[in-house]
Amino acid sequence: MKVQEKLLEAISEYQKAIELSNGDHDAIASLAHAFAAIGRRAEAEKILHDFERKSKSGYVSPYMIATIYAGLGEKDKALRS
Repeated sequence: MKVQEKLLEAISEYQKAIELSNGDHDAIASLAHAFAAIGRRAEAEKILHDFERKSKSGYVSPYMIATIYAGLGEKDKALRS
């Protein structure tokens, strides 16, 4: 199985995990990272911006935000998160 196929399978599994967990942030961040890895930047960035917005009024783990930045290849922002 190729990497691309594994990532598509992972995306499907992360989506199921999000549904079953009522929006667990770990699963959402992992989904965004997988989106970024296959070039679906807009979807990853949408999740990132949602996390950043939520972090202004409640707790969102900086690790989750950093994970998404890392997936997007923005290492400096990942380290600052």
